[in-house]
Amino acid sequence: MIWSWVAGKAWWLAAAATLLALFLSQEARVSNAKARMSRAETVLAEYRATAEAAARTASEQARAEEARRVEQTRKVVEDAKSETLAAQASAAAASDAAGQLRQRVATLVAAAKRQAGSDPKPAGRSAGVDDPDPLGMLTVVLSRHDTALQRVAAYADSLKIAGLACERQYDGLTVP
Repeated sequence: MIWSWVAGKAWWLAAAATLLALFLSQEARVSNAKARMSRAETVLAEYRATAEAAARTASEQARAEEARRVEQTRKVVEDAKSETLAAQASAAAASDAAGQLRQRVATLVAAAKRQAGSDPKPAGRSAGVDDPDPLGMLTVVLSRHDTALQRVAAYADSLKIAGLACERQYDGLTVP
């Protein structure tokens, strides 16, 4: 009788066992999915930490490079200013020397005119020719020449200083 009852209920037992097996199988799959999800979250968290550290390092390096470039630019500008001041001082000294030379030439011209005026036998002149003053002409030519040379020298100095500053700035911006 028990066997007949068991035989009648066997399909229920088989269905219950199948449902229990399916439930346990599904439970294992959910557990495996949770473990995979946990591992993926751990990997993602590690990736985010690595990416944040790399971004922080890159930002610090960029700031350091920017600070280096700003300091290099400041130094180049400061050097160019000091070179300009030195060139201007040199030009002022040259201008003073030229002024002394012009003064000496003026003294010599005045002495030559005094001597020519006291000459008892002045040389004869051709008709229609003005009395050229060769020393006066020399003074004018030297003065104009000196002024032009000063301008050219000042311009050349400024070009040289600017070119060297530009070159130093470029060299400072390129990373070795």
